[in-house]
Amino acid sequence: MFRVLVPFLIIFVSGCANNNYDPYADNPVFKVHPDKIVVTEHDIDNKRYRILDDIKAKARKTTLFHDDPTQEDVNKLLKQKASMLGADAIIFVRYGSVGIGALSWGELEGQGRAVKFVE
Repeated sequence: MFRVLVPFLIIFVSGCANNNYDPYADNPVFKVHPDKIVVTEHDIDNKRYRILDDIKAKARKTTLFHDDPTQEDVNKLLKQKASMLGADAIIFVRYGSVGIGALSWGELEGQGRAVKFVE
């Protein structure tokens, strides 16, 4: 019994060690991969686009010992929301300031306009 169980456990554990896991791949909720979405604080004037929606996101610091949320954290959340809309870019992005929230030790909010490029 032990001789059969050990090889099975080795195969099972080695299958869990995949470092290339992409939670967005083959997920029908995300119409565009978040890494492909452009984030800018300005307008995009070299491409035509149509506005999909104005979006907001809030990054939180869950404990006193974690780092304060950054603009990159907010951008990641904005990109996730925009990817569900099928956006190619987020324009006019604005950030608040880091402050203590009711449910967190620190939070940073950001907002922008999700757009889809038109050919």
